[in-house]
Amino acid sequence: MWTRDQYFQSATYEYKNRRYEIAAKYYSAGLRIDPRSVVGYLDLGKCYEMLGHWSESVKALEKALRLSPGHPTALRRYTRVKAEQRFYENFQPELPKLLSRFCPPFRIPDVSDDVFLHVPAELPVEMDELSPLVAFNTTEINSLFRYSHIDQVPVDLLLLPSSPSLALKNTDDNSFLPSWAIGKYHNRQIYIRYDPQNRLMKTLFSIVLRHEWVHFVIDQLSGGKCPNWLDEGLAALISRPLMDSEKFCLMKNQEESDFAMPNKTLSALFSDMSGKIFVDYLQARLFVEWLIGEVSWHPILDSIRKMKDEVEPSVAFQETIGDDADEFYHRFQKQSIYQKLDWDNQSDE
Repeated sequence: MWTRDQYFQSATYEYKNRRYEIAAKYYSAGLRIDPRSVVGYLDLGKCYEMLGHWSESVKALEKALRLSPGHPTALRRYTRVKAEQRFYENFQPELPKLLSRFCPPFRIPDVSDDVFLHVPAELPVEMDELSPLVAFNTTEINSLFRYSHIDQVPVDLLLLPSSPSLALKNTDDNSFLPSWAIGKYHNRQIYIRYDPQNRLMKTLFSIVLRHEWVHFVIDQLSGGKCPNWLDEGLAALISRPLMDSEKFCLMKNQEESDFAMPNKTLSALFSDMSGKIFVDYLQARLFVEWLIGEVSWHPILDSIRKMKDEVEPSVAFQETIGDDADEFYHRFQKQSIYQKLDWDNQSDE
């Protein structure tokens, strides 16, 4: 007969290996032995969150709060789970509004020949489940960037198991993607981790695919010369709306010197991968969104295309937008854009 701690230790091991459904069963077994364990309910709620089981996660966290009212971790996770639930429930309705700010509605082809989808036998996923998502998202972004393949060489889209302990047979693709990452683009190949147990996986798959497909298209249009701040900013902006937690992070960091000082240049973003990389992503996203509002979409797209013609990015910006990108960045910072943004109107919450 196992003890509570033995169940929790096994649950922790399974959680670290991204086997969240098994971890939840172990936490539940431990809680049957000790139904007053606040930590057990906290971690069970986290497992359900990772599986996209919002109602179960909320129930577990509510039990933790009943046992320990005002518990800071329980309150933080409960608030986050409720916000994530709203975000993912509204993701599909919000997406057309997100893209309609750039250009008129798209006329999407029924199929796309740009992608060759690889689904390993180790993953219980039917290709027919994902093919419509691949066709819709890639052709939509192609339309936004006015991009079409000339060489007719497809992009390889490789699904990888979500659990690091489940290695693919006869391939080293899994070693290419860092353990903390869910997706990556490199040299006409897109890698995406896929967890069939997660109720949200198809939505997550669409978000990651959109993000990485933007990287691919920009790589093709710019000849690999697009600066990181624009590349990552556009990928983040086009893939999905901001989450409440990200908005809070932006507001929290507003007055920090390394985030809002007007003398910081765009080249500083993503220069220190061990630093505030998350804040850099948010900063780039919000600046790119502001820049599109200032100069419109097509000049930015034209500047990306010019980079492929041996034009330095700074020169490409001056020729198409009328000023250096850093000058726009300084204006953006000086206007205290974070305080002026109406978050509620942006997300319609």
